[in-house]
Amino acid sequence: MIPTALLTAPSVPHPRVPAPLNRVPDVARSLFLMAQPHGGQRSARQNAWAGMSDNAARSRARAEAEDAMASALLRSLARPAALDGTTG
Repeated sequence: MIPTALLTAPSVPHPRVPAPLNRVPDVARSLFLMAQPHGGQRSARQNAWAGMSDNAARSRARAEAEDAMASALLRSLARPAALDGTTG
């Protein structure tokens, strides 16, 4: 199995490496995707699903935090001044 670092690393030309060898990571990535069933589509779907799940969890946590802050603000505004310890 090819390490994912080789599949995602951009091919930056090295000054001492001949031009045909600069494209080796791109060629390796292409061969890896061709060797997978459905040309890597299954991996792409899994990555998309994982990203969607992460975004949904983050969104849910953000909404819960916003609700908690709003209810805390309303509670603080609804408290009578005598219970606050302030006078006036």
